[in-house]
Amino acid sequence: MSTRPLVWKTGTSGTEGTTTVFVDSYVGNDYLGNGTRANPYRTLTKAWNAQNTKPTKIVCRGLFSEQMTLGNHACEIAGDYWGAAIFDGQNKYLLYGYGHSNLIILNANTSGDAPVATGATALQGVGRANHTSLVGNTNLAHNAYGVAGSAAFIGKSGLYWGIIGGNTAVNQVVYWKPQHNDAYKLSIGCGNTPCLSRGTVYDVTVEHVRKTPFTAHSGQIQTSVFGKCAIILNNPGKMTYRRCLFASDVKFYYFVGTDNKSEVIEIVPTGNSDADKAESLINKLTEIYAEKGVQEANQYFPSFVSCIFSSQSSGEIFNDPENGDMTLVPGCDADIEADMEYLGALPPCMRIPIKNDSTGLVGTWDERSADGCVKVSENNIIYIDEDSPSATGGIMSKIIEINPTKVQFNGIFSLIESKWHQKASVYNYNDGETAFGQTYTSASGVLPAGIYMVSQGSVSIKGYQFDEGEAFSVVDEDNFTIEGTGVCVNVVEPNAGEVIYCRCRSSIYKKVKPTDTLTKGGTYLNIGNKDVTYHGRKIVPGESFICTNELYFTADSNNYEIGVMFDADGAPESAWIPARFWGDYYVGKKDGVIDSDEYGVPYSSGNNRSFTKSTINKSVLDRRYVQFKIMVKRY
Repeated sequence: MSTRPLVWKTGTSGTEGTTTVFVDSYVGNDYLGNGTRANPYRTLTKAWNAQNTKPTKIVCRGLFSEQMTLGNHACEIAGDYWGAAIFDGQNKYLLYGYGHSNLIILNANTSGDAPVATGATALQGVGRANHTSLVGNTNLAHNAYGVAGSAAFIGKSGLYWGIIGGNTAVNQVVYWKPQHNDAYKLSIGCGNTPCLSRGTVYDVTVEHVRKTPFTAHSGQIQTSVFGKCAIILNNPGKMTYRRCLFASDVKFYYFVGTDNKSEVIEIVPTGNSDADKAESLINKLTEIYAEKGVQEANQYFPSFVSCIFSSQSSGEIFNDPENGDMTLVPGCDADIEADMEYLGALPPCMRIPIKNDSTGLVGTWDERSADGCVKVSENNIIYIDEDSPSATGGIMSKIIEINPTKVQFNGIFSLIESKWHQKASVYNYNDGETAFGQTYTSASGVLPAGIYMVSQGSVSIKGYQFDEGEAFSVVDEDNFTIEGTGVCVNVVEPNAGEVIYCRCRSSIYKKVKPTDTLTKGGTYLNIGNKDVTYHGRKIVPGESFICTNELYFTADSNNYEIGVMFDADGAPESAWIPARFWGDYYVGKKDGVIDSDEYGVPYSSGNNRSFTKSTINKSVLDRRYVQFKIMVKRY
């Protein structure tokens, strides 16, 4: 017996296991792995220190929390795909001195500093310099990259020199509630070339902004979105904001003095048009300079080129900024429909919040659909009931109506997936096929090649102990047996971990009236313009519900109609497809029929094997009705 191989989206650049090293926190193994795609390490520390020659790229997926301060600038740490890797530093120094991309980085150290390998100076934060010799070097602060690379989410983390943006190559990065210590407060932009492109910056108050910026320089920030931010207008350098959007809760300031205790004066933009508001800021700056007798040569006024001074607040532009969902609300001011373009790091995305009571809420998880070991707590958290007699469970979302040509399937809540991961649970691969196979004990003899998780107690493999919830791998040439009283289970499908499934339809199948019998377990959508009632709950227009016990809904008129969507009698079967990747949703078809892989799973951007298919056809329909589901198996 052998396990299916791990499937990675990222290919090898250089020598696999040496130049390019692979890490998987769920199925990897620091003792038995070799850093290849088929046999990855479990931790970043092992990937960095396994060979005398340091890797140039570490590809990873899973959940990590490690002290990482030994970067040499030349190595990049990258998620296997956008959102594949989550780093909850829990106030450790994380990824300091490395380049990185496709990562979600949270809670990296904010209170102190630690030296990095190349430089002698301690400079806190996520990021690196723009040359090896400048890692940890304080002399050329304007050469700090900030975050080098693209596609990163940095939340509640300290930054290299406190820089939001950098010198070059800072693209598609979210700075969410960035942190700092007293020595390195926050500064937006640093460098002559574009400091930040397609960035999103949220929650930078004037108390946390550096009042004594670096040596005079000219910088440019473009196609970025700012929310709940303090912008210092009179930096000692000419900053150009090109096609940026400022939410209504962004505040602009002039600072008086030369240190971080300087007085700050708020300047409120006025006027009817965006151009008027930009001009009003410059005019007010000119007045202040004249009042204070500042010499003309010391004026470094910013430029605002094609910028948007929005009347919308951050809460109207981003789906849930306070809780870290920085995807754009479809149709907001940053979603520029006329140009088929959006500003900021993340595109428009429908949000599915977790609520313990989803009455009247269109985009929520339906807590009444929670079954088995999946429960919903009183404080709005979906969790696994460890005392449940059931080893499986699931919960479904309400239906979301989207236009796939404008709204992307973005994120699918990687942060929520990580919480399931911490519970040592694994998602089912699909209906009818669990993620686990045969169990093994010390009496089972030699283990077949494959990947295993300890499901009970602890075991020892060649002297190394693995506790409940931990995973290890067995390769063909090794003769492994289990020691101890614990139980191991074969992981049949390693890629089943951290998967949310979705299904979609292009149209309503049919309509039913209050007098028509509903199907238990079916999903229905209120497609009209009036409220209906089901099971004592108000269902607003655009909201769906799952038929549980009562088989009828009520409305003001017996002629009012709602739509039949999924799982109802007579409705065509709609398969659940793993919604694993960020990006547009694709379904592969052949001769007009959905094309499936060798395991019977449709090729799609939600299928982790789809990247092996040469052609995947994007849907051209402008409307999709989508439903998500979490499916788990508890051990």
